Amino acid sequence: MTRKFSEIYPNPPGEIAQFMTSTMPSGWLQLLGTNVSRTTYAALFAKIGTTYGAGDGATTFTLPTLLSFLALFGAGTPLSSGRARHTASVLSDGRILIVGGSDNNEVTRAETYFGTILGNAITWVSGTSLPAVRNSHTASVLSDGRILVTGGSDGAVFRAETYFGTISRWGVKT
Repeated sequence: MTRKFSEIYPNPPGEIAQFMTSTMPSGWLQLLGTNVSRTTYAALFAKIGTTYGAGDGATTFTLPTLLSFLALFGAGTPLSSGRARHTASVLSDGRILIVGGSDNNEVTRAETYFGTILGNAITWVSGTSLPAVRNSHTASVLSDGRILVTGGSDGAVFRAETYFGTISRWGVKT
């Protein structure tokens, strides 16, 4: 049985995508900041409500413009140094955990940082470093709150070590 990609992976209301066509595909609305019917587009209205404007206040709501979507990104507080090939994980308490990566001088690092978001501001606090430097790894938040860091590179060799970390300590899995 042949199925369409959209049947296997349906697009949820509110998803934003780019199309390289002269017209919008069926089921999509262009991001022009226009007012559309709350009834006709009930699923989309349930998802975004009046975030981008109340429309006429009764029967319509306002779609975002591409500019308003991009304007949601604001400059946060920077980390203490540039970072690439790191991981960023959302913890159960809403903080962001940055693990490892490489700095501006291509030096692989072991540091961790915890970010607390308040509005458009992020406050970064240094955490306990990994037992060894690591970049291009994965970091996953487990259901019990521990952090699993696995694989990646020490800057010279790809590594297979796995680390389980709590918020305060890191240990190596043998």
